[in-house]
Amino acid sequence: MTKAKENKIYKYFTILSLFLGIIFSVLIPLYQVPDEEVHINEIYKFLGENIDFSEETNGFGDTERIIRNYDQKVDIEEYIVLDDKINIIDKLEKIDIHLIRYLPQTIGILVSELLELPIIFSITLSEILAVIFYTIVGVLTLKLMPIKKEIMMMIML
Repeated sequence: MTKAKENKIYKYFTILSLFLGIIFSVLIPLYQVPDEEVHINEIYKFLGENIDFSEETNGFGDTERIIRNYDQKVDIEEYIVLDDKINIIDKLEKIDIHLIRYLPQTIGILVSELLELPIIFSITLSEILAVIFYTIVGVLTLKLMPIKKEIMMMIML
């Protein structure tokens, strides 16, 4: 494979991965993915044993109605509530090493906590950072692949 063709594959993967990932991060509402609540709770649990995202955000926007009801439509006016913020900075304890599994998401959550962003922006930022991390790892994977880079790109997308 020529160097120019390899560079095109990296560019295509980067553009498509970021585009699709960010679109899905923004368009799919919070708690509409079946195990999303579990992963978010894991992140907060690894930040401190006494932090439970579900309890901290009880009643956040429209989430009470749509959680575990994946066929429900989201009411945007109730869903995007900019007043709802979560403050866990004072509850942080000894951070668990297992948090490494969610490192990009954790960085997004901690940055948004420090900036006192609303909950919806906190979770969206963490999802976007996860997409960026995935894209970086995907490009590195393609660079290490000796053959069949196109097939691997399609699988990763």
